[in-house]
Amino acid sequence: MSKKINLKIYNTSTLKQTSKDDNNEEYMTESQIKVINFDSVGGDKYTRNNNLSIQLKTNDVLFLHSDRRYTFIEFKNGKLLDKSNRIDIKKLKDIELKILNSMFVLGDIEKKSLNTLKEITNYILVYNEEKNSPNEKNSISEIGNYFINQGSSLSVGENTFGKDEIICFGLEKFKGYCFKNVHTYSKEEFEEKFVRKYEKLK
Repeated sequence: MSKKINLKIYNTSTLKQTSKDDNNEEYMTESQIKVINFDSVGGDKYTRNNNLSIQLKTNDVLFLHSDRRYTFIEFKNGKLLDKSNRIDIKKLKDIELKILNSMFVLGDIEKKSLNTLKEITNYILVYNEEKNSPNEKNSISEIGNYFINQGSSLSVGENTFGKDEIICFGLEKFKGYCFKNVHTYSKEEFEEKFVRKYEKLK
């Protein structure tokens, strides 16, 4: 078990910095909102401090809310589909591993159980809609729902958590399991629903 640390001292990165796609030298947001680079804190630092034999993969960002809630953010600028326009299982498993590792590390650092964390933690995946078209997006949602509701007959784009927001990329299963809420936003949706909201509070 790691020593409890004050996460606020690592709240020094910006959303822009943590959204960088190193492969293409692109940023998924220009926002200067302060966040924790969880790849660094939860992955690199945690691995070294605990003498782990493996390098943990974690989410890109941890956002600290003023009311002691958390939001994890993962930026995916590339294509998340295979040649058949279905979710790339390898990429999905990588996202899932980052989620599970991140919740484990956060729980250890903050000395909170999963049952406690899942009531105060949200998750956002930000994706590039230009590389994942609307039709492809619906196909992904269908596959994601299938993973949770195996054997049920869901139509394309149907959402088990209501009609207002579709959770794509097979991530519906983490709502209520690891997180209170799960969102999959395009870059534009992320600006509208997250960035603008919290920039007003700066």
